[in-house]
This record gives sequence, C-alpha cells and structure tokens, in this order.
Amino acid sequence: MLALLIVFVAVTGTEALGQSQDQGTSREVIRISDRARDAIGLKVEKVEMRPLPLEVSVLGEIEAMPTKSYVQHAMLAGRVERVDVELGDRVKPGQVLAVLDSPEVNRLAAELLNTKASMEAEIKKVKSQYATEKSQADTRIELAQAEYDRMSTLAAEKIASERSKQSARAELLLAQSTKKNLSTKMSVELEALEIKLKVSVKSLIDRLKQVGVSEAAIKQMLATENAIVQVPVRSTKEGVLTKIMANPGETADDQDPLFEILDLNTVFATADVYENDMERVRVGQKVTIKTSALPGRIYKGTLFLVGAEVDTQKRTLPVKVKITNADLELKPEMFVNMYIQTNEPTKAILLPREAVMEKTGHFAVFRQVKPGIYQRTEVEVGRNIGDDVEILGGLEPGSYVVTRGAFQLDAHLLKQRGDTDAFSHPTETGEDHDHGQAPAAKKVIGMNPLWVVVVVLAFIGGGVLSAVFLRSSTKNPVSKDLED
Repeated sequence: MLALLIVFVAVTGTEALGQSQDQGTSREVIRISDRARDAIGLKVEKVEMRPLPLEVSVLGEIEAMPTKSYVQHAMLAGRVERVDVELGDRVKPGQVLAVLDSPEVNRLAAELLNTKASMEAEIKKVKSQYATEKSQADTRIELAQAEYDRMSTLAAEKIASERSKQSARAELLLAQSTKKNLSTKMSVELEALEIKLKVSVKSLIDRLKQVGVSEAAIKQMLATENAIVQVPVRSTKEGVLTKIMANPGETADDQDPLFEILDLNTVFATADVYENDMERVRVGQKVTIKTSALPGRIYKGTLFLVGAEVDTQKRTLPVKVKITNADLELKPEMFVNMYIQTNEPTKAILLPREAVMEKTGHFAVFRQVKPGIYQRTEVEVGRNIGDDVEILGGLEPGSYVVTRGAFQLDAHLLKQRGDTDAFSHPTETGEDHDHGQAPAAKKVIGMNPLWVVVVVLAFIGGGVLSAVFLRSSTKNPVSKDLED
C-alpha cells in the first residue's frame, strides 16, 4: 500500500509540475482581438540597430560666469534720495538705479558755473580792451593820413621839403602797422581765452558725466545757471539685479556697494565626470543640455574646460560648458542633464521609454509573436538617451515589439494570471470574467495540485503511524503477563 502511495505521489507531482510549467509559459503570452488593439492604440515597431553617437551622461548645474558679476557703486558720496528698481529687474547700461543728494556734485556744478562765468567775463574784458585800443589806432591812422596828405601838398608847391613828406609817410605806415599788430594780438589772446574756457568747462562737464549727471541736465544747468544738487546712480552693465543694498535715507560713500548686477546672457553648465569616463571627454566636444524645469527645451554648447585635477573625495573631474542664455531661462543653481557626445560612433537598439516596463528592478517588453499574440520578454537596459532607452540584451534585430500600449497589455496579462487586486479592467464587451457567477462561486486560481497531494499524504501518513503505535502499545502488556 505504501508503494502505491509513493507511485501516486510521483505521478501526481510530475503531472502537477508539468502543468505548472506549461501554465508559467502560457501566462507570459496574451492574445487580444483587433478591436482591443485599436481601443488601446497598440503600436508595433521593428527592432533595428540604429547609429548612435556615444555619450557621457552626467548631472550638472547652471552657474553664473564669475567675470559676468558686477557690483555697482556710487561715483561719489551722498544720501540716497530714492531707489528706482526692484530685485530681479533686467537693467541696461545707463539705466538710472537710484538718485543721491550729493554735496560733492553740487560743488562740481558750482565750480563749472563759476569757471564758465569768470572765463566769459575775461573774454569780454579783452574784447573791450581791444575795441578801445583799436579805436585809438584808428584815430592815429587818421591823423597820420591827414599829415601825410598835407605834407604831400606842401612838397608839391615846393613849400615843404621832400624829407618832411617822407617823415609824414613813415608816421602813417607806423600807425597802420600798429593797428594790424593790435588786431593780431587781440585775436591770439581771445583764441587762447576761448580754448581755456572750452577746456575748463569740458573737464568739469566730463567729471559731472562720470558721476552720473546726464548731458541734458548739464545743459539745463548751464542755461538756467542753477547748480545741480542730485546725481543719479546709473548701471554700467547689462544684466539682472540680484542684490539691492541701497536704502532711501541712508548715506552712501563712494566705496559702498549699492547694487549687484549679474549678466546671465551667457552661463556655465558645470558637472563632474567619473574616473571611468575621464579619458573619453575632450575640450571641443558637443554637449546637449536638458532640464526638467524646462521640459522640451534643448540647449547646445561646447565643452570648453576639462579640469586638470581630480577631486580626491569624489574621484571626479570637473567639466564646464558655455551656454548662450539670451532668454534668461536658465537660472544659477538649476539642475541639468548634460550629454557629452564623444568621438566614438556606435550602433545600438533603442526603444521608446513607454515600450519598456520596470518591476522590482527587472525590465521587460512585449514581443509580437504574430499579430494579436504578444509575449512578455525580459530585457537588459543600458542608458537613457533622450526619450529612448538603450537595449543591451533580450532582443534581436528583426523582431517586432510593442512601442505603444505595453502597459495596457501588462495590465491585461496580470488580470489573466488572476492578479485582480493589482489590476482590474473590464473585458472588451464590458462583462466581468466570472460571466455572471456569484462572488462566492468564483474559481480560486493559482492552487498547485502538488500541494494538495502533499497535504493528503500527510494526513494518510499520520493515520498509519498512529495505528502502528497503538498496535505496539497493545501487544506489550500481554507479552509481559505471559512471562510472569
């Protein structure tokens, strides 16, 4: 009887194991109708080897260029009258940031007005002197001319000598020469004074412009002769206002920083490359930059710096990429993904991310056996390249895989296995799989027949052992009585 039980166990176990293996294979395959394929938008593509530039993918960070940061100071001391900008404003060169009440600018303005007035007064004085001396010279010429005419008449009548006539003529020529020399002298003096006026005024005007006073304000001051008492603080660089240290009412010295301006039109993307990738990166390689903060935006740059020293703590090498940031979308300390394209082109199998499923560290795709029949196949994945995933193993070129609708197939496959707690979807006709049966009558799926046999044998074995034990216990007292 025991031999029959062992044979029964062996046969039953083998059949159960074979049935379990057949079920394991069939449970990885799903069949769906054309209507279901259309409903979930199933898409199948042929697996091909695609040329791919080899990339080094690293996580980086946006960094402002150190040479593009500028601290704006006041050109002279004064009290802050008002601040005309807000934090984060984009400013341009020459834009007014704040206005100061400054005694120094008032002194410069007053000096300009005084210099201009004094120089103009001196020019007027010289011109007046020239006019007086010119009038005197004209008088002398008239007298000398009259004397010469008179002596010429007398000489003609033989009353005066020829010598007297020549003497009168010499006096006339001297008077004319004196007037000419006077005119030249006055011209030279006036020109010198006008140049001095122009240089002095220009020097003071340039000084006022240097401290921030506009040309229009200077012209108005010269026209009205009212000295300027306020001076604007103007931006000398283009960029974004990152700090404001100027507060209305406070006194600012010419050494005090008032504003910090950061030029973000060009920024750095910095990253650390690990030791195993160091020999593959070179200055001049093309780099693609993406960030989750700006989905869909792609930035291009060129690797312009590869560090000369390895970080002894992290065992990495720093690299930098210069990026044009005209729209100022990239902000300092923003995380980015950097893809450094090396000079080693290769081919690889690439699939869309939605075609690859991940569960507990394992990756799988649905391979098309034939239209309407799909088998779940485990694959080995490599790098994420854009919206694609590199497949290292598990698929061969020429096969067909589901690239859209894989997760819906996986849900139906789980339901087909009986894992309805994880996924529950209606059938194509909208009916439940129990086809109208009551909940209590649903079939229990997943019970292995081998375990049923084991449980039954355990009960039978326990009964046999109990019977043998009881029988031996009954025989021992009788034998003892016979011996006595």
